[in-house]
Amino acid sequence: MQRTWVMSALIGALWATSAVARAELVVITGAQSDIGEVNMQQVKDLYLGKMTQTAKGVTVIPLDNSEKTEAVFYGKVAKKSLKKMRHLWSHAIAHDLWQPPKQLLSDKEMIEVVSKNPNTLGYVDKASVDSSVKVVLSLP
Repeated sequence: MQRTWVMSALIGALWATSAVARAELVVITGAQSDIGEVNMQQVKDLYLGKMTQTAKGVTVIPLDNSEKTEAVFYGKVAKKSLKKMRHLWSHAIAHDLWQPPKQLLSDKEMIEVVSKNPNTLGYVDKASVDSSVKVVLSLP
């Protein structure tokens, strides 16, 4: 009985992880935001603390999603594992270079926060997008 439960849990975890990996991630901002379309390099620079404003001079506050989605996002945008990103963040914090993005817990929370804060940038599964946010970049 316990063996069946463990196998079911493992299969469920693998399925959830693969579903996130297959999801089409998009970078979003609030529908009324002055943040326009951004390219992959700009998103990478914003999330790695190399840039804090768009080319138009709009200050941007990047936000991270849940850990599973975050791993896929950084793999696509920065070509780095979550372990490498955490090492980078630790170094940045220790040397007072910049603060890593605040982490939210779900697409729903991301959309809620981003829709109410026009200078924020986040990422979600494209299927979660509603009219309160706008897509500024679709990730490959």
